[in-house]
Amino acid sequence: YPLRRQRQMCIRDSITHLSNSFKNDIRIKDTQAGLHFIVEVNTPYSYQEIETRAKEMKLELYTLNRFSVKALEKNHAYKTLIIGFSKIKQDQIPQAVQRLKEVVWE
Repeated sequence: YPLRRQRQMCIRDSITHLSNSFKNDIRIKDTQAGLHFIVEVNTPYSYQEIETRAKEMKLELYTLNRFSVKALEKNHAYKTLIIGFSKIKQDQIPQAVQRLKEVVWE
């Protein structure tokens, strides 16, 4: 089960880096869902802006708009994102979290 153990370590490290970087501006949910987990991030950007910025930064993430028939227009402070980590190696986690910060904050 080395692959399973490696995945679990990747999840743990991702959660640790996200929690440390975002502090109280992130809520991490559904971490047992396999190769993705759900986060709610406090951001001034709309879902459309986050999607555009993520593409520009070459960061693969999904917003709830991907799973909704009608685009979510309301600009609530917290946005729900689905983050996949199947393609991220453990040593790339800090860089990926930094890019996520740039997408949602800077």
